[in-house]
Amino acid sequence: MPTAVFHILFPLIILSLYRNHFLTKEKRALFSLSYVFIGGLAGVIPDIDFIPVWILSFFSDNSYFLHGKLSHSLFILPVLFFVGFLIFSKVEYKFKFRHDELKFSIILFLLFFGSVIHIILDYFLGGGLFAFYPFINEGVGFNPALVFPESLQPWFIPSLEGIFLVCWLIYLFYYKKIKDFS
Repeated sequence: MPTAVFHILFPLIILSLYRNHFLTKEKRALFSLSYVFIGGLAGVIPDIDFIPVWILSFFSDNSYFLHGKLSHSLFILPVLFFVGFLIFSKVEYKFKFRHDELKFSIILFLLFFGSVIHIILDYFLGGGLFAFYPFINEGVGFNPALVFPESLQPWFIPSLEGIFLVCWLIYLFYYKKIKDFS
């Protein structure tokens, strides 16, 4: 199962590449880095169900059964965020975040995007995902780590995450996106 780092990093990379390579300079100014940041954080939203898991773990040893059902269903969070996006896309509700003026509808779309990316990553890298809950109460998914010897399987996801992080840092360095910390 991918970690929170990968759930944030993957949508962050996709949105950043989209912003930097597919948008014109004028549209890039409208799709600020604040949106990319919010979209990256949105990738971890389905794991919000860990809050009750942690709380209930003090009272029960089997609280982990809550993780991955409601918040990882394609029919719960993504639908809520997308419907919210459709509703607010008709209304010009904006607010300030740092020095950017952000549209609430775009933020809702990024929450939709991040939660769908999270569910896709869990499906392809974790197996046992309840993506169709509450309609189908059965875990589905693919676990590519199983093609490796059993001794290497626990290292598959951390290695994949490390590869993505190193490639992302090389990209940032190459395109001079890494700034001085001073």
